[in-house]
Amino acid sequence: MPSDRFLKTMNGLHRALLTLTGGRLGASFGGMPTLELTTIGRRSGAPRSVLLTSPWQRATPMRWSPPGAVTTSIPPGF
Repeated sequence: MPSDRFLKTMNGLHRALLTLTGGRLGASFGGMPTLELTTIGRRSGAPRSVLLTSPWQRATPMRWSPPGAVTTSIPPGF
């Protein structure tokens, strides 16, 4: 598993690539579509964003959660 510092650095570079090219480069990574997930901090109210990729398995995306994420059960067919 890559280190936290490496993942944060790659996320920053990916975000910069998307910003500089207006989304023309970096919209997909290795054939996987990217998604920017933004949440609001509970105490600070500051927005926090992270870029995620969704690995595809056959014709549907796989369900994946980042390390440390709180997950709930996903209803069938979601």
